[in-house]
Amino acid sequence: MKYEAHPAAEVFPLMPKKDFTILTDSIKRNGQNKAIELLDGLIIDGRDRQRACEAAGVIPIYTDIQTDDPIEYVLVCNEHRKHYTTRQRAAIAADLATLKVGNPNRESIGSFDPIELSNEQAASKMNVSPASVKRAKKRKADDPEAHEKVKRGEKVVKTKTEKVRLISWTDIAMKHGVLPKTAGGVQKRKLKEEMLIVDDTLEFPRRGLNPGQARQVDVVCEDLRRRKDPLGDKAIAEKIVNELPTISVTAKQKLDSAIRAHIRVLDGEAEYHLQERLKQELAILLPDYNEAHDKNIEFVNSYHGVMTHAEYKLVIGLLHADKYPGIDDVQRARLDKGFHILKTKKELLCGLSDRNKLSNSLPKTVADLWARRK
Repeated sequence: MKYEAHPAAEVFPLMPKKDFTILTDSIKRNGQNKAIELLDGLIIDGRDRQRACEAAGVIPIYTDIQTDDPIEYVLVCNEHRKHYTTRQRAAIAADLATLKVGNPNRESIGSFDPIELSNEQAASKMNVSPASVKRAKKRKADDPEAHEKVKRGEKVVKTKTEKVRLISWTDIAMKHGVLPKTAGGVQKRKLKEEMLIVDDTLEFPRRGLNPGQARQVDVVCEDLRRRKDPLGDKAIAEKIVNELPTISVTAKQKLDSAIRAHIRVLDGEAEYHLQERLKQELAILLPDYNEAHDKNIEFVNSYHGVMTHAEYKLVIGLLHADKYPGIDDVQRARLDKGFHILKTKKELLCGLSDRNKLSNSLPKTVADLWARRK
């Protein structure tokens, strides 16, 4: 008698052709070693063994099992037996998240109390992220054939689709010069915070900005540029002064003097703000850097080597050519080479001596660093 597969068992792919051939040959030679397990008259584990017995012409052996959670039972039977890729596990998790298996005590499958898994639960059971499960579910809905290929571990060729690139807020910020083109995640996050201070209604969607949002970000970036670089309008101011037809020479000289004085004030303010910003950044970065440095020094200083100093002294003494006056030049050269090799490896073999212990001379606080800078 041939049994149908349990819905929970069908979530996992069948054995590859090469492995199936090996299993069939083994059953032909040695017989069936493990019984095919049935749950409520359906194969919960052993679909490949039933196929292999049929191909080998061997009458299959079955056994009934009882479990309160068929999904968990199938997971234990399959996950620890086969090595699936991340994409395969995500595809299997997608099937688990859409699977409805009835209570095992029912008279027929799905009659009542169905067991259902959320994306997060399925992802946890297959050790993948919920986002990868969502992508796999979308692939399953869009292209079921590709989904089954992924489950079997086959390569799926993606069809290229033309993507419409929306303008991002970072492009606008770079255009205004308030964000460098090589900006990292920390710089982007801090600029976001500054922009939200100017306008807390701003949005930063990942896929891009619509025209209204782009105009809003454009205005904020221009405002930030003027605040960060007030001297950027110097050329405009000079042009206006030079184009005034009725201004006298004395008035122009006074205006130029006032402009230079204002620039000096702005330079001082810019330097002050730069120093304060630098101190803030150091206060964030310095403790972590010092902690990592202290751990490295502690690790190096705790290394005691693979031999004691006495053992090292004994071994290196045996390699000194002067202990063997009757040797020829070739043997002497080989001993000298071994002697110098071992001498250069002393700290690796024996560890650092007390006088060579590394010391932590890094500044611990921003104030300490600032004092050393001066």
